[in-house]
Amino acid sequence: MLSMPYQLMLVLAWTLVSAIVDRRNAKSEGVPRVGVWEALAVAVVAEAATLFGPRDEAFAMGLAIAGVGVAAYGDLQHRFIWQQIAVPTLIAVLAARYLTGTLTASLIGAALMAVLALLAYAAGQRWGKGAGMGFGDIAPIATVGAALGFLTAPLAMCLASLAFVIVALARRRPLDAALPFGPVIAGALVIGTLLR
Repeated sequence: MLSMPYQLMLVLAWTLVSAIVDRRNAKSEGVPRVGVWEALAVAVVAEAATLFGPRDEAFAMGLAIAGVGVAAYGDLQHRFIWQQIAVPTLIAVLAARYLTGTLTASLIGAALMAVLALLAYAAGQRWGKGAGMGFGDIAPIATVGAALGFLTAPLAMCLASLAFVIVALARRRPLDAALPFGPVIAGALVIGTLLR
């Protein structure tokens, strides 16, 4: 396993690479990009998860928060998640879990969360008149499963989704309005890290 300074350096680098990808894609699409302060906030949370998370899972959690956190800020800015950030983050988290010998639980968690996300997407398309979770949310939700495992990830997603609904209702937003789901996914990672 990598020593802590290397883990911290790689998590910081992953945050930076994710922010660069967002910047490049946002420029080519002509949409707002994730700012420096937002990327710095994500880096701080990701580094804290790496330092204080459970020993065998902290590196994977830090990588997941770095990539999904930047993608979540991007979702707030331009209403979609770049798959050029989400899919490599999932692969990096699986690699980190492989290094710690916890790949099996990670694969089960990723598969479970991907199936649940795909079902939620299909239900939203079928009965939600196109409103609901977007297809781009599936890879980050699978990343939640890969980072947290199959026991903690569903609970963390439920708690984050409940908080999302409460905030939407408090702000008097209709439940059928299109709202970015990326912050919920990032919130699930933080809640899951705290639960561990």
